[in-house]
Amino acid sequence: FSKMNNFFLLNHNAQRVMNEIRIKEHYNSPYLFLPDSIRWIIKQRNEIDITDLDKLEGLNCSIILSLTSIIESFNKELMNNWIIGYFKIYQQTYDIDFLLERLTDELKIEIELSEWNKQKKLFQKITNDELSNIIPNDLMKSMDALFSFRNILTHGNKLSLIETKFNGKTDLRLEPVKFNTLFNFLREKKLIENLTNTKENIFNDMFSNKTITFFIEIVNEYLEKAKISFGLNEELNKELYNLKI
Repeated sequence: FSKMNNFFLLNHNAQRVMNEIRIKEHYNSPYLFLPDSIRWIIKQRNEIDITDLDKLEGLNCSIILSLTSIIESFNKELMNNWIIGYFKIYQQTYDIDFLLERLTDELKIEIELSEWNKQKKLFQKITNDELSNIIPNDLMKSMDALFSFRNILTHGNKLSLIETKFNGKTDLRLEPVKFNTLFNFLREKKLIENLTNTKENIFNDMFSNKTITFFIEIVNEYLEKAKISFGLNEELNKELYNLKI
């Protein structure tokens, strides 16, 4: 009976192992492919006739969308890597209890679901530092303008230049408000002329190669500053550390 019982237990355990659910995750991060895609788009764009404005502006719009996708994905990876690095240090001194693990899991979910404006708040939440100490105000203002640009494109807004003439005076304004705000930012950065001088080419000028080059430089500056602020190094995440447009 003892031998039979042992045989039964062995078979039972073997069957239980066979019935266990095994999950293995294979994943990739598409945003890592985007810098090469942007460089390819720029190469193709530079071979297009400069009078073919629809194609030029269309390609430049796609670059704006790719830049913002890179940043939001980068921010998620950056914060998650910061948490990993923090726990490595923390575990050397303290035991990680269940509550801390659960709170960390909730934070990771919050990070995964975040977009640009939420990510700025999360930066402060996980570092317990002011945003201006993480990313300089002027650089953050430029990044906000980039995401405003993205929102204008993705939300399908109608962009309008409204010219009103009354009593010999002409009033020009842009709608919606975020379009006007973006225009003022580009004018402040000397990427576009005042509305009176540029009204005939307002849309071409706002989606110009010069504007796109400016935002690419801003994104690269942001990436480097964020890596430093979060103490990212090549050992912790080589792909993230070397990310650049």
